[in-house]
Amino acid sequence: MTSIGASFTILAGTCLSYLRQGEDSEGYFAELRAGTTDPVIHMNTCYNMAMLYTRHLPKEQHDETRAVEWINTAIALADRDPDPHKRAFFGAFMRNARALIELHRADVPRALALVDEAMQRVETGLEDHEQLLHRSVLLYNRAQIRANLGQHEDSLRDYDELIGRDPDYGDYYFERAAEHRALGRPENALADYAEAIRLSLPFHQAHFNRADLLRELGDHEGARRDLDYAVLLDPTHLDSLTNRADLLLDLGLFDRAAEDIAAGLALEPADARLLAARGSLLAEAGDTDAALASFTAALDADPTLTAAWANRAVLHYTAGRPADSAGDLDRAIALDPDPALHANRALALQELGDHGRALADLDIAVAALGDEDPDLFYRRGASRRALGDLDGADADWRTHLAAYGPGEVSPFAAEIDLERTA
Repeated sequence: MTSIGASFTILAGTCLSYLRQGEDSEGYFAELRAGTTDPVIHMNTCYNMAMLYTRHLPKEQHDETRAVEWINTAIALADRDPDPHKRAFFGAFMRNARALIELHRADVPRALALVDEAMQRVETGLEDHEQLLHRSVLLYNRAQIRANLGQHEDSLRDYDELIGRDPDYGDYYFERAAEHRALGRPENALADYAEAIRLSLPFHQAHFNRADLLRELGDHEGARRDLDYAVLLDPTHLDSLTNRADLLLDLGLFDRAAEDIAAGLALEPADARLLAARGSLLAEAGDTDAALASFTAALDADPTLTAAWANRAVLHYTAGRPADSAGDLDRAIALDPDPALHANRALALQELGDHGRALADLDIAVAALGDEDPDLFYRRGASRRALGDLDGADADWRTHLAAYGPGEVSPFAAEIDLERTA
């Protein structure tokens, strides 16, 4: 096979891979291996076969073990190239590819070790001015792997270096924003999102991520603007529709929320988050039965959706079914031990007369939320009194009553007076 023919064949196979026609590309790579003993061509076809099994074939045909077999052969050939510069470059490139496979095998530490080794080979085997783009690719990959491992300070330093090398590439700012956010630096993250948006072609993910941060910071209108633009850029992005629907529900814009929920469910009828959002919308409209059905459908689709358990529990409680409410809150708390969920479960348990469990829940809720919700002290006092702890009840009620300033009266004042005189 001539070098031109080999180049054409490998390009044809590679193009088919990227066009999601990986099964059709295998024949081209086999033709190359059968037609030559050139070790570079064999190295490249081994690399392409590895990428087929870890990336380009349909998901159900991925086979990371076979991918490793192919990439190890590529590494063995790369490490035997007689040219020291090519040996360094090819050896680094193939180890970087092996790192991708290890990521797909969920062995993140091994992936990091491979990228570090690839970077070391480039640093020691090439001149400083050689393969600058490939060096940046390796550094970018290391930054992403470090982020995956929770090594956010190290990842941030890698992104700082990348941006120092190429300050006009928006993706670096987009990724660095996530590291700033993970490190509790929201203003730095917002600045990076803004720079990523300025430098890049319009893409919905930057606006989607910034909206999530803005909402977390309490800027609901800013979040809505970003989500509006994210949906405009990609009307089929389910997460954008879901997050905007949830935000619109919080803002009381129920008609607009209903439109997003309908659009999302048209794309994915069994999406648990959208079914839960529809449940909230129906509950707001007073259609309790339909809301319960929607929350139940959401939980059938995703039993780990804490909000659906919690919201269905509220409906059960208001419908006079405290046992069902407590059961749903048991599931919610098992997923997320939020003190507010403990406070809600305590209400249902008190209704059932289970003051022992209610008191345990209220101890958790009071410790976390008592300063902002003095009514929790009243409720804990009620359970303490029911359990015979009169001094504890009186102490809680005094704390509860003291939280109301001059001219304010506790809504439970009359009940407390009645209990104290009983």
